[in-house]
Amino acid sequence: MDLQPSDDQQAILDLATQIVGDLSTPDDLRTLERAGHTHHTELWRELVDADLVGLALPEASGGGGFGLCEAAMVAEVVGAHVAPVPYVEVVAAGRSLAMAGDDLARQVAGGVVVVPALREGPDASETTSPGVVARGTGGDTTLTGTKRLVAGASTASAYLVSARADDGLGLYLVDAAAVPTSTDSSGMAGQPYRTIELDATPGRPLAAGDDALASLLHELRVLRCAHVAGVAQGALTLAAEHCKEREQFGSPIGTFQAVAHRLADSWLDVNLIRATARQAAWRTDNELPATQAAASAALWACEGVQRVVHAAQHVHGGVGVDLDYPVHRYFRWAKDVELQLGGASVCLRDLGAAIAAEPLTIG
Repeated sequence: MDLQPSDDQQAILDLATQIVGDLSTPDDLRTLERAGHTHHTELWRELVDADLVGLALPEASGGGGFGLCEAAMVAEVVGAHVAPVPYVEVVAAGRSLAMAGDDLARQVAGGVVVVPALREGPDASETTSPGVVARGTGGDTTLTGTKRLVAGASTASAYLVSARADDGLGLYLVDAAAVPTSTDSSGMAGQPYRTIELDATPGRPLAAGDDALASLLHELRVLRCAHVAGVAQGALTLAAEHCKEREQFGSPIGTFQAVAHRLADSWLDVNLIRATARQAAWRTDNELPATQAAASAALWACEGVQRVVHAAQHVHGGVGVDLDYPVHRYFRWAKDVELQLGGASVCLRDLGAAIAAEPLTIG
């Protein structure tokens, strides 16, 4: 794997950085937060118009024909600016729609928000064994059960729901307007989550079989790891700039050995999170076994980002707890996405299971 971006990938990175960097500044975020907005409508439209939302969808579905690697790079940029848009969720759902040959994928590329609704309990691993029940066939299918902590649901037109039918697992498309009961809540970073109660709610069968659900869960995990890499990078950038400007005893605090070592350790963590996330995306795009790579990336993301954001808070001192200063957003987003990934213990367990599942070859 070549960690250096290709010319096309660099162009995508540059475009994403320009758009997100211009519209998701600390001042912009502060204005949105004070107005009670949890979705950056203008930024989302700009990302759609620049074809960055649909870039990882096939050209036949109205996308750019790129892969998970390119989407992961944009997710990094979104994370680096802690932008309140459901990029990770929509891209993962859109790729599942395209894989199933559903026409809605073309609308996702055009900005329609469809998000996965997979989680049912506090343990992220429960998503692999959904309790929501699907009954009926074809256009007469209904879903009953509860999905919790659905990210990006406040702006969603439809949910991609995992459910269990008599013939096995499957993914079903549910119109958000058809959900009889929903309850909104806020995550660690203030972004909206939703619990949806399905009670014989119509659902259109999208894809059947364990593979469809496993693929969605895998790509969602990889994109979240990339998002974490961006969050960690953003926190480190803020910390480094502060340490160049803040002086004690007549010298910038970045010249103090203890501070320099702390930032050097953070630099290592940021690059390891990024490298493992990109490796998982690259292996997925190249149809290589990627389960171990994704679990390893998730473990690095959960553990590494906490070290980075704690170091960023620490070197800022009292400034770090001021809500008018942007560093708190990185700390909160880091904790939130870590919980979305299931936490380090869950990721370590998944990594162990992936390693154990591979046959050992000698010689």
